[in-house]
Amino acid sequence: MPALRRIAEEALGRERVDPAGVVDLLHFRPGVSPFLRLAASWEGNVEGFCYASVSEGVGSLDGIAVASAVRRRGLGTALVAEALRRLARAGCEAVRTGGSFWYYAWPGIDVDYAAALALAQRCGFRQEQVAHNMDVDLAARRTPPGLGGAHPEIRRGRAGDVEAVRTLVREHFPSPWEHEMTLALSRPLPTGFVAERAGRLVGFAAYAVYRPDLFGPLGTVPSERGSGIGRALLDACLDDMAAAGLAVAQISWIGPASFYERAAGARMGRTFVVLNKSLGSGVGDSAGDR
Repeated sequence: MPALRRIAEEALGRERVDPAGVVDLLHFRPGVSPFLRLAASWEGNVEGFCYASVSEGVGSLDGIAVASAVRRRGLGTALVAEALRRLARAGCEAVRTGGSFWYYAWPGIDVDYAAALALAQRCGFRQEQVAHNMDVDLAARRTPPGLGGAHPEIRRGRAGDVEAVRTLVREHFPSPWEHEMTLALSRPLPTGFVAERAGRLVGFAAYAVYRPDLFGPLGTVPSERGSGIGRALLDACLDDMAAAGLAVAQISWIGPASFYERAAGARMGRTFVVLNKSLGSGVGDSAGDR
């Protein structure tokens, strides 16, 4: 693990906060087979890694890096080839470079990681979609005045809110948010906030679910949209992130960009590409357990 963290620190230069933490996130994900955690060595030293996963029968390459001193020697290609063999053995017929909603470090490959993007293309992956993050300069933020009594209580969530939030997600929102909010609310100091009106939960938001500087998810029940609840929840999270010493918040995998621009002065940040590849019937034949 120290060697893998060292590689991440060196190779993941686009990460503003804790690049080594990417390794811990991907290495210790629950429900992912150790068979899909790969390391590459060169002259006796660990010099690269590749993390893969499977969700609903589709494989995902979730993170790959090679130490700069040994690049262009085939380690990245070998890691991808072995990962594809193992994913084929796991029953996958297709593989994507990101796009996973579970324990993800990024939506896809950051276009500024040119070497990783070129590696995927050399290995036969083709572009499927583009995703974006937005940035909020926390030092420049000016928190708006209180929203007044017409709005519900906005407070830090707690472990006792988990079941109510999970029920709300099942009724109105994407299923991965149930797990993400459970993580955020179950911490010793929760990184999630909730909105209540007349004792009823009507919204939620969280940050640092997977990475310290990532904001999201954010959800408001349909009957309360347009009332300012979403902005109040966003402000609560961004204020908390600023208090924790973060300089920039990333709004991950954005949907309503115009809302975040108006509400928080967010600007377009990182751009990611999701690529995909179909696996041929013979890909997994030579895979081993090495």
